[in-house]
Amino acid sequence: MERKKYVPANPKQMCSHIPGVIREIAVHSGQSVKKGDHLLTLEAMKMMNNLTSGTDGKIKKIFVSEGEMVTKGHPLIEFE
Repeated sequence: MERKKYVPANPKQMCSHIPGVIREIAVHSGQSVKKGDHLLTLEAMKMMNNLTSGTDGKIKKIFVSEGEMVTKGHPLIEFE
């Protein structure tokens, strides 16, 4: 009864899989990206994790800023 309900992942939204600090944002809203393009860098446990685009598309919104601390599941980028 106290379990969280299952919510399917939104394919148009990229969320953080681990807690960390946003070190670099390499894209901006309205920018077109291709699969494999570098989007941002997330530092977690002194390791730099480069997050790349999983699909071709256009950036609709960026939910974070450089230097911001994020938790697991925090939305990072939304695609159109």
